[in-house]
Amino acid sequence: NNRGEVSLLIYNRSRRKFKKQSRIKIPVGGICNKKENILMWKLYVLGIMVVQSVATIHVDNLSLVRSTVQEILDAVTADFNTSISFGYADASGSIGLVSGIQNIWNGEKMKLDTRIPVGSIAKTFTALSILQHVEAGDLRLDENAATYIDPVLNRLNGTSLGYFFGDYLSKELTIDHLLTLRSGIRDYDDERLKQWTLNHPNQDIDPFQFLWDLDKSLVCTVGSCAYYSSINYILLGFVLMEVENIENWEELDLMRVFPKEYLSRYEHTFFAGKGQCSKYANISHQFSSDQSIKSRKLMYKDMYDDSCLNGWVCGNAVSTGKELANLYFDSLISDEDVFLKNGSSLLMDDMTRLSNNWCPTCFYGRGIFTMEDEFWPLNPLISRHSLQIYGHPGLDWGSSATLCGANLKYKFSICLAYSSVIGMNCEMGEWNTLMQPIANCKVYDAVMKAVGGPRLLCPNLKSHGDELEKQSAVSRDYSCEWM
Repeated sequence: NNRGEVSLLIYNRSRRKFKKQSRIKIPVGGICNKKENILMWKLYVLGIMVVQSVATIHVDNLSLVRSTVQEILDAVTADFNTSISFGYADASGSIGLVSGIQNIWNGEKMKLDTRIPVGSIAKTFTALSILQHVEAGDLRLDENAATYIDPVLNRLNGTSLGYFFGDYLSKELTIDHLLTLRSGIRDYDDERLKQWTLNHPNQDIDPFQFLWDLDKSLVCTVGSCAYYSSINYILLGFVLMEVENIENWEELDLMRVFPKEYLSRYEHTFFAGKGQCSKYANISHQFSSDQSIKSRKLMYKDMYDDSCLNGWVCGNAVSTGKELANLYFDSLISDEDVFLKNGSSLLMDDMTRLSNNWCPTCFYGRGIFTMEDEFWPLNPLISRHSLQIYGHPGLDWGSSATLCGANLKYKFSICLAYSSVIGMNCEMGEWNTLMQPIANCKVYDAVMKAVGGPRLLCPNLKSHGDELEKQSAVSRDYSCEWM
């Protein structure tokens, strides 16, 4: 200004407003005659250029991610004959990208508004719903769970928590034991219920059937271990019903978790109820797989006309890659308190190692999952923890989102949702099973490069080298069948 002051405005990108202003007084007399003043002006201008450059780099992360990731998505979907919905979010905004054909019957491509069933990511929404009631004073984490569950079970099923699991669990179990998977309750038989669903395409498995079909013996005493079991979150659904005075389980809708002012960030997200997936608009076809290595045959079943209920509130989320990236940015990184006043601390302050044999390096909080060694840095001197993702994988029988969450160090979130559980390229044979590990690593590596983070040690894509091409050559006598 005419007083020789330079004003610097500090912009808070997540809140979309200027939060601080500082003014620096610079000399105005004799500027052209004094070398020191000329030097000072140069330093001021250089400082402003640096500030502008840093801001530009931050904003351009979105365009860098867009350009580098799209190429990888196109290579993956071409190599593995599948489709992908991708999302990325940081403080400057979020983007969605898609690639591939999601309907092999008519060649329809994946679109930005195509919704994909993403299974257990529903657990994050269920946890957020419970914790919103905790913050509102409707629940306490240390309250006895049977107080809320038994009225629902008795009214709709003629049973109780003690009827299924005994008086010991009924008396000891708290809301927080369910949230953190420390109830000791076993998980359902996934393969058995998958086959039942495939054999009964016009029927649903309701939440009570999960309880009736379950092995009722406990893995451990209540509170003494964390064991991944979706049954915990079905029981939390009954808790929500009682707190919200909902008579029928079909009427519980997790869309209530979204504050009205943020609904536009989740316009394609919903939670499926009873009935076939095909009854919902803009929903992807989803392909389950059965492999027979000995007979060298791959069989794919389109689950578009099968039940979309997927375990109710433990697995009925349907969304896009972009909106799932928004979910984990809004719940774990954003300073706007989108879902909770103390979001990341409530979700993550009690991460416990899971005791399931299939994941000895996995930890669980409250609807939040992480794996210590999922990704490895290219530079062995860099800690792998800088690559750790906090979120939740989702795996339905015909679709999935196995990389979905937030990198807390670099403050971004990422999600890849797939319309098939493995690749569907008959020439790839058994190598189709590598589709998601390859794509997840390659895409995450590209994102880390864009944000200036460490690079990842990843396997090669067929389109990016000869290794997988040579490996797959021996598999080309496989036959494939789609149903």
